Amino acid sequence: MTRREDVRDAASIVAMCELAGDLAGNDDVPRLATPGYLDSAGAGREQDFAGAVRAGIGAVDEFVRDVERGYALDLS
Repeated sequence: MTRREDVRDAASIVAMCELAGDLAGNDDVPRLATPGYLDSAGAGREQDFAGAVRAGIGAVDEFVRDVERGYALDLS
């Protein structure tokens, strides 16, 4: 993967799934980091869950920047 947008998308999904899993109490359960997992982790949860996810966006953004900085290939 060498497109910067693809790397950002993948890193964002990974970080958001980690955050959602932690918030949902599923942090020890193996899973694929997919948009579908994000939907299922938040399904039926209260507004506090969505607010907590929004509050973690800064950490997600920092993770994405770290991935971009350390990526082994040149990104276009």
